[in-house]
Amino acid sequence: MAKRNSGRIDDGRAYTVQEAAKFLELTAETLKKKCREGEINGIQKGPKKKWHIRGSEILRLRELWNLD
Repeated sequence: MAKRNSGRIDDGRAYTVQEAAKFLELTAETLKKKCREGEINGIQKGPKKKWHIRGSEILRLRELWNLD
């Protein structure tokens, strides 16, 4: 059986919530909520302060949640 969302995650890159949501098998809205609540380490970037998740955080969460 093939792994889901097995694309290579760059641990140094900041991913948009839409990109990160695919790797974490969540909706973008759920991911933003978890960032706001501090459950997931996210950063707000750009003039519109959009949420981004570092690849290292995505990898940590995938391992924690057994998504591989």
